[in-house]
Amino acid sequence: MAENRTHQLHSHMRGALHVGATIEQLGLVVDDFGEAAGDGYRSACAVLERLKDDKCDG
Repeated sequence: MAENRTHQLHSHMRGALHVGATIEQLGLVVDDFGEAAGDGYRSACAVLERLKDDKCDG
């Protein structure tokens, strides 16, 4: 799933933020697919954390 496409996932998640989604909403989506996604879940969590840091910095 997302494990080999972190750059693409990051772009899509940033796009969602630009059109009005919140970090909290993205977190809910990531949690919905959860551990069943394996490495993809961990990748998505890492991207989400990066976006949180970017939002705090910018």
